[in-house]
Amino acid sequence: MRGAGSVGLRFAAACLCLLVIGCGHQPLRTDDPGEPALGPIRAAFEDTIAASRTDPAVTWQSGWLGNASINLLGGPRRGLCYEWRNLVYDGVIDAVHRVGWDATGVVISKGTYSEHSAVIVYDPERVPLAQVLAASPGRPVYVLDAWRRGEADIYPMQVWLELPLIVRSAPQLKALPVSPDPSSEADQPKKSIEPQMNANRRK
Repeated sequence: MRGAGSVGLRFAAACLCLLVIGCGHQPLRTDDPGEPALGPIRAAFEDTIAASRTDPAVTWQSGWLGNASINLLGGPRRGLCYEWRNLVYDGVIDAVHRVGWDATGVVISKGTYSEHSAVIVYDPERVPLAQVLAASPGRPVYVLDAWRRGEADIYPMQVWLELPLIVRSAPQLKALPVSPDPSSEADQPKKSIEPQMNANRRK
């Protein structure tokens, strides 16, 4: 019994640590949209997520539990990070261009079990593509990441880069859109945007 209690305490302590770590890394609030151009982008993002919930052919999952469900149970389930990324990109790209911004993919810890993908949106007039991953806090570079909660979460890029507890390789940009068949990306080596751009994480 003592051993079980000890394990339970350690588990509870670990969960508490994760909660504390996450408190300082929240997505932008809907009542504090940041850049004005993010308004139409957020609206398109939210519409995309809402449409995914009513898709009769696909059940969208999110987070690590969603990954487990997809990998173990299969069926009409979607929600691996690159599937969310592709869905979000397709849903927001018109709005992104209407406000004069651009979008591409971003992947961190590429080629490892910790690999994670999302969509980056940015103002190319103020931050050229070659400088996106090196942009300092406060610059108009944001990450749209629906995988974590199945919600239209928008993060300043530097905040998003601090979310993973373990980072095995630096972030890279990935050209979008990709093949219309999502399974093709799971079966083939991922190719990052050319020229490949890496950025050292800033603490």
